[in-house]
Amino acid sequence: MTKKKNVIQYDVDTHRRFLAFLNAAQHPLDLIAPNIPPCNTILRTRIALAVNNLQPQRLIDEKLAQRIIDVRNERSPIIGFTHIEQIRDWFEIDIFDWWNNWICVFFGTARFGAWQRLNYDTCINVAQAALVHTPDDDHYGRVLLIEQVFGDGEINPSGHNLNEEDYSRTPLWKPQGTTQANAFEENAPHPPGLGPEVSHNYFEPSRGNLYCSAHSFLSDGSLLAVGGGGQYGQPPEIANMAWIFDPKIKEWHPTYNKSIGHGSFTEMSVGRWYPTAITLGDDAGRVLIVGGAGSESTTHMEVYNEHSGTFSTISGPAGEIPDPSQSPITWDYPNLHLQRNGEIFYSRAMRTGGVINGPARFSFTSHDAGRWSFIGGVAESSSARGSASAMLIGEVGEPDRVILVGGSTNEVRVIDVPASSSTPWQVALFPDGLSRNRANLVLLPDGTVLIAGGTTTGTECYLFDAAQMGGNPFTQVAGLNVQRTGTSGTHFQFLLLPDGRVATFGSNRVIEVFTPPYLYNSQCQLASRPEISDWPNPDQDHYIRHGQTFTVTSAQAEDIGRVVLVQPMSVTHQMDTAQRVLPLCFTYTGGDELNILVPDGRVYPYGSDSHTHAINPRGVYMLFIFDNQGVPSEAKFVRLQ
Repeated sequence: MTKKKNVIQYDVDTHRRFLAFLNAAQHPLDLIAPNIPPCNTILRTRIALAVNNLQPQRLIDEKLAQRIIDVRNERSPIIGFTHIEQIRDWFEIDIFDWWNNWICVFFGTARFGAWQRLNYDTCINVAQAALVHTPDDDHYGRVLLIEQVFGDGEINPSGHNLNEEDYSRTPLWKPQGTTQANAFEENAPHPPGLGPEVSHNYFEPSRGNLYCSAHSFLSDGSLLAVGGGGQYGQPPEIANMAWIFDPKIKEWHPTYNKSIGHGSFTEMSVGRWYPTAITLGDDAGRVLIVGGAGSESTTHMEVYNEHSGTFSTISGPAGEIPDPSQSPITWDYPNLHLQRNGEIFYSRAMRTGGVINGPARFSFTSHDAGRWSFIGGVAESSSARGSASAMLIGEVGEPDRVILVGGSTNEVRVIDVPASSSTPWQVALFPDGLSRNRANLVLLPDGTVLIAGGTTTGTECYLFDAAQMGGNPFTQVAGLNVQRTGTSGTHFQFLLLPDGRVATFGSNRVIEVFTPPYLYNSQCQLASRPEISDWPNPDQDHYIRHGQTFTVTSAQAEDIGRVVLVQPMSVTHQMDTAQRVLPLCFTYTGGDELNILVPDGRVYPYGSDSHTHAINPRGVYMLFIFDNQGVPSEAKFVRLQ
């Protein structure tokens, strides 16, 4: 009787990587003990993955390894093995045992994760995107997409036809959607939409063009978008506009003076095209706005106050000449990061602008005044053009860090912050040796950073762990199916979703979704995940507060090893400088409950009478819990009030 073969559902990418491994072997030792760098640990508590435990073991005995090479060279000296079934049939090997015990571990999704291109495209050309929590999303979230619209009705310098509309459509994408018809919801009205209470006011449609704007979240989870206008050259007249998207009613409205009421619209002091907006986290709910094309907007800073709905300029301390608040930053999306001490760190990263002499910081001397100072410490030969940066909140005993990637180099630079002129930058080189330009950074809830695209091929992806600097901070993961390259003018956006995956969009309308390694087990199957069954649900008017403890219920509470709050991403032109993953202290109290402490983080950068919670600004966050195998739950939205 013929022995029945075990049936394996082969993952195509795993299959390809395994065959490439077999076909590249030139000596039995290449198969016996392959030189495969160990996968970095998932949990920042350094819990080892199975792949690390397997690393010292011999995978194949020497006799079989030599035979595999000989048979491969004899039967197919040019192509080599073309299917895994050949290994089963030619050598009478239990490939099912191999697949489960080491092929998946070394070459499968547990190590590389997987990208999937969705079978439908976006309904617009996407230039910017933000994750929001709407009342009807069941905590899956919605992604607000902002359309690439040039708005001048002409031909751009590259000779491409521009969109016939001059306002931005901003549909909501549903991650659980299966077709274009059920995955997108047009929010109505989109800019320049006005609610009934202000319908008597009239805006030219072009004033609702949000392309090339900056955006940042407010304390209630609304999204502030400032500037834009989507034109070439100097900013258009409309670039001093500011809009707010309210996810509760899924509508936009212009900013207005709240002491007067709707219709008393407020605008920035100058027009800004490619600015940066960063939420400060103080009681007034202020957003700092810096940069943007135009001679005045380059140097003048201002803040939006969400309580008053008005804008005010930032000046230097009284009597100091020249005004030390005048920004040294060039105009094109400067990468700014709010540090836990309330200062603003400028990493030198920007989209396309020029280079200043080293990074800088802005320190407040009062609520509406402060000064810039240069930090230095970066080799001047390292261009910041086309680079991106993000701030990593340190675990207990670790410093906060800023990571900078790109600038047409193959370097990742990391600096501890707060930084001084004597603080060194640590440098790590990408293992593939490829330079990055406009690479994408996504802070994952396990503490690693997904670095995606930006190379000439536009598909390479790595996980990076800044805590491993000095060793091997890189783990190569699955590559994109569709090029996301920074060498072209195309815009791409990568966002973390509440289910722990990463979605990417762009002006090519293609959607891909990455399932990170932490969502798989060693058999290439989706892992069992812990679940959050009860928590302070903002949809039921339950909130969390600075310095206080809240309770989460989970059937897996006893096995939880990590709890984090994650700021929802708001990405413009492949950058989000406000990203943060905040590790939380927690205790298991027995049964199915965890008590979780929210840091207070209070500092007084404006003087003794006014403070900010700079490490965790008020707003809406995603709450993740991880089990002791490094597998995260699906997130639940919470509101830090």
